[in-house]
Amino acid sequence: MKTTTSGYDVPPAKGSYTREPYYYPQTHSAWLTAFFIVRTVFMVLGPSAVSGIAVGATAVILTQADPTLHHSLITLVWGTAVVTSAVIVTGILLLGRQATREEGNVDS
Repeated sequence: MKTTTSGYDVPPAKGSYTREPYYYPQTHSAWLTAFFIVRTVFMVLGPSAVSGIAVGATAVILTQADPTLHHSLITLVWGTAVVTSAVIVTGILLLGRQATREEGNVDS
């Protein structure tokens, strides 16, 4: 049910049965804004942290490991870093898509 003057949904009466929870527009938009900010920060920091760990591990491998193992260990470290970064970014993108789909902003 909508009010005629403001266009916002009328909150349900206490004790009444509703199928959907009621969200105040200001609170809900603030939650979505916070969600997108946090998602963007983790999308940048996640792969950056993984890359930093890989750079540090490469330095340790080159200074401490047996020279015959350098190629194998560096390939292992950087292969793991690439896969981990891809999983982080994909997971965050899918989570954001799910959040917008629940709002009805995405068709499909």
